[in-house]
Amino acid sequence: MKRLKRWSIALLILVVLLGAGYLLRGSILKGMGNYLIKEDTEVKVEAAFVLSGMAYERSLKAREMYDKGYAPLLIPVGEGFNDNLRAVGIQLSDAALGRQALMRMGVDSTAIRILEAGTSTQEESEVILGYAKNMGFQRIMIISSRFHTRRVQKVFKRKFKDAGIDVFVVGAAPQDYDIDAWWHSEMGLIFVNNEYMKLLYYAWKY
Repeated sequence: MKRLKRWSIALLILVVLLGAGYLLRGSILKGMGNYLIKEDTEVKVEAAFVLSGMAYERSLKAREMYDKGYAPLLIPVGEGFNDNLRAVGIQLSDAALGRQALMRMGVDSTAIRILEAGTSTQEESEVILGYAKNMGFQRIMIISSRFHTRRVQKVFKRKFKDAGIDVFVVGAAPQDYDIDAWWHSEMGLIFVNNEYMKLLYYAWKY
C-alpha cells in the first residue's frame, strides 16, 4: 500500500511538471534562444570582420555599422564556396560573396577588403587574429548571427585580449524567422539545435 502511494505521488508530480512545462513552453523555448545571444555595445572600431555564412543578414548588419560610423572598414571572411551558387556556375568564396552583398547594399568598394581564409569559427578567429596583429588594429568588431554570439565570444575574447586587441561582438537579426519565436520555424529550429551542438563541441574540443 505504501509503495503504491509513493508511485501515485511520483506520477502526480510528473504530470504536474509536464503540464507546467507545456504551459510555459513559450517562455522556456524563448529563454533557450536568448541564452545563445551575448552581444557587446556597438562602439567605434578600426575594422569590422564579417564571419562567413548567412551573407545577406550579416552584410545588412555590417552596412548598418558602416552607415552609423562605427566601422570605416568592413572585412568579410571565409574561404568556403556557396554550394547553391556553384550549382549555377558561380564560383564565389564566402568572403567574395560578402563583398558583393555589401557593394549591392551601397557600401563603397574602397571600404571593403576580403579575407579568403577559414572554414569554421575557430579557424576564422586565428586568421583574423593574425591579420589584426599584422595591421596593428587595437579595436575590432566581429559580426555574426545573433544566435551565434555567445560561442563567438568564447572563441574570440581570450586570445585577442592576450594579444592586446579589444573585440566587440555584435549579432545580425535573422531574416527568415522571428528570433523571439524561433521554434515556429524549421530554419529557427535548425539554427538553435545546431548552435547548442556547436557549443558542446567547442567546449569539449577547445
